[in-house]
Amino acid sequence: MDQNESHSWREDVLQAAMAELAEAGWRRFSLVGVARRTGGSVADVQAVIPTRWHLLRRLNAHLDRATFKVTVEELAALSVRDRLFELVMRRLDATTPFKPGVRRLARDAAREPALIVLSGSTIRRSAGLMLDVAESGLGRPGTRLAAHALAALYLRVLNVWLDDESDDQARTLAELDRRLGQADRAARFAQRWRPRCRSTNSPARDEKHWAGHHMPGKEEINPG
Repeated sequence: MDQNESHSWREDVLQAAMAELAEAGWRRFSLVGVARRTGGSVADVQAVIPTRWHLLRRLNAHLDRATFKVTVEELAALSVRDRLFELVMRRLDATTPFKPGVRRLARDAAREPALIVLSGSTIRRSAGLMLDVAESGLGRPGTRLAAHALAALYLRVLNVWLDDESDDQARTLAELDRRLGQADRAARFAQRWRPRCRSTNSPARDEKHWAGHHMPGKEEINPG
């Protein structure tokens, strides 16, 4: 199997796995069911998704690739807030083919604490990448805190998106704009009231408000 065939197979398995999840639910999810949907062997499916827990990582990796398949040039003219808006919407657009499965996952997570923990950690990692790509200007401690805040924001928007069946996604766009506006105001407030007695060597001194920078270059952003 060459690289293109391997990639196509991984995508087929992910599609089938999310369809299986939508129908069977988290607890009854079965690799045999996924193999039945793909027409492949259980061993071939297991090579892509060894367990149902690996499905979350596979899905997140797929969404990250789609989210960050953007050139720096495309984002250069945008403020940090607008870059984050663009990145979140790219991620939601990439999630559309898996919407029934994600909806079932969100519902089943209420009864699975471990699922909540793993889902939260993968979303926080992606939120941190979004902040890096958006060049938020935060130092390392600031980025960690902001990643938690952005992950929480994303989950709130995701909940609206899951129920938004309109063609223009008006409710989702409005919710994302409102939440980013709240975060922007909070960032401005925190910057304004930051204690002045901090050392000039403190990483916090190098933090810039997230609505400020522009991005050079033309290379494509790749999460790896």
